[in-house]
Parts: sequence; C-alpha cells; structure tokens
Amino acid sequence: MDPDFLSKKAYVKTTFDGWVEDSIFYIYQGLKEDKSNKTTPLMAYLLVSCAIDFIAGFYAGRDTKNSTGLGKQYKDFVRNFMAGYDEDILYKHLRCALAHNFALGDILLTHNNSSVHLKKYKGVLALNFENFFNDYKIAVEKYFSMLDIDIDLQNKFLKRYNSGGVLTVRSVII
Repeated sequence: MDPDFLSKKAYVKTTFDGWVEDSIFYIYQGLKEDKSNKTTPLMAYLLVSCAIDFIAGFYAGRDTKNSTGLGKQYKDFVRNFMAGYDEDILYKHLRCALAHNFALGDILLTHNNSSVHLKKYKGVLALNFENFFNDYKIAVEKYFSMLDIDIDLQNKFLKRYNSGGVLTVRSVII
C-alpha cells in the first residue's frame, strides 16, 4: 500500500469538502437569500451531479486520461451509496441532460418541498434539493468511511489520485 495513502485521502477529502461541497452550499444559500422567488436551485443540482461524477471516479479508479465507462461509474456509485435513488434516471435525466444540454429530461426539480422527494408524478421522478444534497453528502461520507477499511477501494482511489484526478487548488495573489 502507498505509504502516503492517508495524506492523499485527507488532501482529497479536505479539498472536496472545501472547494466542492462548500461551493454548492454557498450557491444554494444565495438562492435562499433571493426573496424574488424567481430563482431555482438548477446550478446547485448541476454541481451536485458533477460532484457525484467526481467521487465516482475515485470509487471506480478512473484513469483521468481515459473517459471510458463514465456512465457505469456514476450509476454504480449512486446504486451503492444513495439508497432509494434510481441511478439510471439520475444519470440520464439529471446528469447528462443538464450537463450536456442545459436541459432536464423526465425529472422534476424543486426545493423547500421535501414532501415530494423521490415520488413520481405521472411517471416522472421528483427531487427536492435539500433532501438530494443531504443524501449526496451522506453517500460521500459513507464512501470515505469505507475507504478506510477496503483495500480494493484504496487501490482504486490511488489509481485515480495518481492519474491526476485531483482538484489542485492554486491561488493567484495580485
């Protein structure tokens, strides 16, 4: 095992928490502060979906130079860590439609309405942002906890880390 595994894991977790999860949180907080009721959490949903993709790459051991199997990796992560979610619907109708076409497939998005979360209306799945974001954060914590004890996950994590799959934070001082 890589003797620097724990420091690499800590770096990814700290960077992910601070630069990814905090960014999503603050974007959503800005929405909540807008009293016009004209804004939606669309960008926050997009960022959560991208964050799932990022973590799924570590979970699967994705080589950043080869994008083969991205859909399978995303779906596998959702299936294994986000109980109650349909991985095919999230991948096709949230992740792909929103990220590639800035559109939604057959999925309903809302916020401040937890009573509709994961229910179907006329066959279309509804997501409530607060529930979705919380469930995603729980999934990420489960993954990082499993990483402590699962050698196969550690090897996949290191494969991704060593292939350049880590967000490198650089600051510019002017």
